[in-house]
Amino acid sequence: MNNRIIMINKFILILFIFVLFFYCYEFIDFILKPEQYRFGSEVDGWRYFSKLHYIGSLIVELLLLLLGVLGGFFIKKQNQILAGRIIILFIIIVSNIV
Repeated sequence: MNNRIIMINKFILILFIFVLFFYCYEFIDFILKPEQYRFGSEVDGWRYFSKLHYIGSLIVELLLLLLGVLGGFFIKKQNQILAGRIIILFIIIVSNIV
């Protein structure tokens, strides 16, 4: 059972690192070319209501992903690391759906 938890933890860690790089790219792209982004309530959910919503959600999700990546260095038990990463993953998925 412990080997499965370690394997799942590593898979989620790789997923977090990939998504972290993608969000960093998205953040830098928005900083360099803000005119390409459309905002308004009819565009694509609450994230695109305004520039403040967009930047705020990106920063919060970047911080959550960073916490998910670095949290494993501060927490010693694999079960707790997995639970924390699953909670962070759930929060990010729900925030992107709404």
